[in-house]
Amino acid sequence: MEELSIVYEGFYRRLNTFLDFNKVSYEELSNKIGAILKRREHPLKTRKFSMGSRSQMEMMEVLPAIDKDSLKIIEFLCPYDQKNREYLEIKELTFEVNQLSQTDQWKNAQQLISKYATITTPIQDMNILHFANLEILLNTLSSQNVDYLRINLLKSTTLQKFKIFFWRSEIDESLHTLIGEPFRNFSNLKKVWYFRIENTNDYIHIVLDTSNIEDTYGNLKPKLIIFTRVAKEDTPFFELPMNQLMIS
Repeated sequence: MEELSIVYEGFYRRLNTFLDFNKVSYEELSNKIGAILKRREHPLKTRKFSMGSRSQMEMMEVLPAIDKDSLKIIEFLCPYDQKNREYLEIKELTFEVNQLSQTDQWKNAQQLISKYATITTPIQDMNILHFANLEILLNTLSSQNVDYLRINLLKSTTLQKFKIFFWRSEIDESLHTLIGEPFRNFSNLKKVWYFRIENTNDYIHIVLDTSNIEDTYGNLKPKLIIFTRVAKEDTPFFELPMNQLMIS
């Protein structure tokens, strides 16, 4: 199977415009789905598992029933609005992953995506350093979090791109003490660093953007930091050999 996708319906409150998902629990239904999968002679093989739910406990009913060796991508989806036939993006939807992150399925996956649910588990407790690709939304990111990611991702043999959105910035001038001055600084809101990955010709390219940008409804968009593995020839430090330089 290419993908197993489970998305539960959400509901709008009449007097407010945000999704009232706190009162809805699909844990029992998730338990039944998980029980059916666990009765199989062999674990379900799927490359991607995506689920739109209210809590990690609902996801925990299903995820352990999936074959850990075939699963490559885990995605948290937003609840589905049956009336309007669309996914709902809401800042109020929060998610913990402290238990999910201890499963074999999580530890063996290569990609994690959570563009709608704000993950509240501390980044040091999320067990994410083995992922090759990551796109997640956090509540807060600090200078210490950035340094933690830089130190550990420089040791990673799998990193391709970590894209981390966050609502609130606790990044201050201490970041420059921890990781050094940026290679390039754009109006003090967008900064760029390069760090050589030891014993390779690759670098980690870090882009931090703490700009306050509004969407079409006037709401602030989350801020962003990106960690990308890049080859030396894609950095400002690359020089062509003399025999490849064009002489005009």
